[in-house]
Amino acid sequence: MDARGRKVNVRSVVLGLLASVLVLGVIVSLVGVSAVVAALDAAKPGVIVVIVVTVLLWLTAWSSALHVVLSVLGYPQSRFRTLLVYSSIVFANSVTPFAQAGAEPLAALFVSRATDAEYETGLSVVVSVDTINLLPSVGFAAIGFAYFAVRSALNPRLELAVVLFLTVAVVVAAVALFAWRARDTLAASLVGALSSLLDTLNRRTSLDIDRPERELERRVTLFVSNVERIARTPRLLAVGVFFSAVGWLFLAVTLWLSLYSLGYAIPVEAPLFIVPLAMTASVTPLPGGFGGVDAAYILLLGGLTNVPLPSITAALLVYRAATYLLPIVLGGTAVTILETSRR
Repeated sequence: MDARGRKVNVRSVVLGLLASVLVLGVIVSLVGVSAVVAALDAAKPGVIVVIVVTVLLWLTAWSSALHVVLSVLGYPQSRFRTLLVYSSIVFANSVTPFAQAGAEPLAALFVSRATDAEYETGLSVVVSVDTINLLPSVGFAAIGFAYFAVRSALNPRLELAVVLFLTVAVVVAAVALFAWRARDTLAASLVGALSSLLDTLNRRTSLDIDRPERELERRVTLFVSNVERIARTPRLLAVGVFFSAVGWLFLAVTLWLSLYSLGYAIPVEAPLFIVPLAMTASVTPLPGGFGGVDAAYILLLGGLTNVPLPSITAALLVYRAATYLLPIVLGGTAVTILETSRR
C-alpha cells in the first residue's frame, strides 16, 4: 500500500472513531451527563484492575482458537505470537465499519503477513475463527432464553429481540450450509465473476490489473481447500469451540464486573445471555458496532435487571473501555510489533 493509501485509511479510521465517540456522547447526554458521572465516581479501582485481567484472559482464550486453526493449516505459531496475531484481528474488527463483517479483508491481510501465508489462507483462517466464535454465542443465547422464559423474566420487547437473534442465527446457518454443499459451483462462479469484473475495470478505467483467470482460480481453490481441511478435523474444531466458549465466559464476567465495580451485583446468568445477544447488533456502519451494541446493552440490562439507567450507562462505559478501547491499544501495538518483525 502506498503512502496515499495509508493516509486515506488512517483518516477513515480516525473519522470512524470520532463518530463512535460522538454516538456514545449522545447516549450519555440523553441519559444525563451528571448522573452518569456520579455513577462512575463510585467505581472501585480494585475491580477495574480485575476487569483488565479478565479482558486479557478473553483475548488469550480466543487466540487459542486461532492457534488451533493455524496449526491445522500448517502455520503453527508460538502462543505469544498467536496472541499478537489475534490482537491484530480484534484491532481490525474495532476500527472498520460493520465489525467482523467489514473487517475480514483487513484481518486476513494481518494474518497472512504475520504468518507468511498467502492472502487466501489468511482469509480462510479469519472466516473459520469467526465461525468458531459464533457457535457458542448461539448456544449461550438459546440457553439464556430458555432459562428466562421458564422464570417468566422476559418482557415482550426482549422476547422479540431473542426471536430475531435466533432467526438470524438459523438463516446464517442455512446459508452457510448451502454455500458449503455448493462450494465448488460457487467457487467457479466467483472466478468467472472476478475475471469479468477485472476485465471491465481494465477497459473502463486507467487501471491495468493483470490477473489471469487461472491465477484467480488457484486463489479461490486455495481458500476453499483450506476451509475443507479445517472442516475435516472435528476433534480440533471442538477444541477451538471450547476455547471460544471460555472466551465468551470471560466477556460475560467482564460485564458482570463492570456493574459490580459500581456497586451492583446482578444475577450471574444475565451476562451469559446479554453479551452474545448484544454482540449481534455490531453490524452497524460505525467501527466496533458503536450505537447498535450500546443500545442493545442498555435495552437488555434495563429489561433484565433493576439497575438504574445512569448506572447501566456508566457500567457500559467501563465495559466498552475494557473490551473496545483497550483491545484497540493492544491490537495497534501488536500490529506494530508484527510489522516490525518482518523487516
